[in-house]
Amino acid sequence: YNVRAYIFVILVVAWPLAVPFIVGRNRWVAPTTTAAALAALLLATTPALTYINPNVVTAAEYIRRAMALDARSGFVEPLPVIRGNAGNRFSVTVAGRTPVPLEERRTIVVVQGQELVLEGTQAANDSNATVVRPGDVIVIGSVAPNATIPGPTSPPNATSTPDATGTPQPVALSAIGRNVVGTPAPVVASDDALTLPRGLLDAVEYLPRGILYVVGAPFPLAARSVQDAVTIPEMVLWYICELFGVWGLIILVRLRRFEYAYGVATLAAIGLVLSLFEGNVGTLVRHRGMMIPFVAVLAAVGASGSLKRLDRSAIARALVGR
Repeated sequence: YNVRAYIFVILVVAWPLAVPFIVGRNRWVAPTTTAAALAALLLATTPALTYINPNVVTAAEYIRRAMALDARSGFVEPLPVIRGNAGNRFSVTVAGRTPVPLEERRTIVVVQGQELVLEGTQAANDSNATVVRPGDVIVIGSVAPNATIPGPTSPPNATSTPDATGTPQPVALSAIGRNVVGTPAPVVASDDALTLPRGLLDAVEYLPRGILYVVGAPFPLAARSVQDAVTIPEMVLWYICELFGVWGLIILVRLRRFEYAYGVATLAAIGLVLSLFEGNVGTLVRHRGMMIPFVAVLAAVGASGSLKRLDRSAIARALVGR
């Protein structure tokens, strides 16, 4: 609901702002006033604002990491599944999976930021993360000050010490998702507002990557299975629509056809929100469906303009030939 709420609020606010571009400079006062009143009524009578966190940057960071938590297609660092300090012990449990016999259970030392995957899953075959089994004991190790902490492999310089009780705490891992070891710091502050992990600069730094995924994911060259390959024809068509859409926008600006301003603002708002909030490709593709109608309209304008140019070129060649 958070992503949709942000998009809804942005679109409602953009509505009165786009009216002057649509109706023209000479008669914009009354329509803009009416649109502003209706926009305020919508915000007052819908629950969208209740889903909006005052700290937009923090909410975006939290939501996209939460989306990557149980997703094999996650493209950001997910929220930690195991939270603890050096020496804490955890016994791996998996829903629907029986633990291995006692004599086959292992004690595996991990460090903060390390990723765990379940044995026998596709994630275990495709990933370099540490492979664990139900019943294994995970011990968070302490790392030497000068040691490099590798992400996917067990660190050679990590040592472990048992906690006060020495009894492993049960922790349920996702069989298909990404399980990350993290610190025990709370995600939610005492005032029920999300804490700020890395701040505004992190959001600005992440935005280009988010835009790249909104525009191009899933990337055809990254296909590694039949399931990935079936998306290639759709993505090729999507890329063509995007190119024609950019050309269509250029045509509209050149012709000063600003009655399409709200549609463009809608497309930009949805794209911005998805760029900041999405954390896995599967959810991104579904949410990106909101952008398709607007891209299709602009692509139609661009394709029409291209056909007209081709027709004019054909006529010119015919005249020269004569």
